[in-house]
Amino acid sequence: MYKKDIGFIFAILKMCDDIEVYKSEYKSVKALLAKRIGLNACLMNVSQIGEFAGKLSDEFKKQFNKIEWQKIKDMRNVIIHDYLAVDLEKIENILENEIPKLIQDILLIVNFMLENKAINNEFLEFSSKDFQIIHF
Repeated sequence: MYKKDIGFIFAILKMCDDIEVYKSEYKSVKALLAKRIGLNACLMNVSQIGEFAGKLSDEFKKQFNKIEWQKIKDMRNVIIHDYLAVDLEKIENILENEIPKLIQDILLIVNFMLENKAINNEFLEFSSKDFQIIHF
């Protein structure tokens, strides 16, 4: 496993954490997306998740193929290249269902990394200071 993959996976997790924080500040995802700042923040984070997913090594994506990395990257391309025509129902579904699932899947990867000494508890403790909702 490449060191850059570890950085990208934690960056993805951070973007997911940010989305979860935004969601916690509103009664519903629909209410969050109804606010321009909420919509823009969520779209930016979803697109960044796709950007980082696209930078993961092929080896990493093959090893952790339970996650649909290409679909994540494809959503980034839709947001970036067709921003004004983004399907908000699809974004709502991503925020409500796919982000929490992605968090759980990435936490499994983090546990795998710990078990295989790709990262250690000291690294995890240092990194976890950046997370508000996700706890390791």
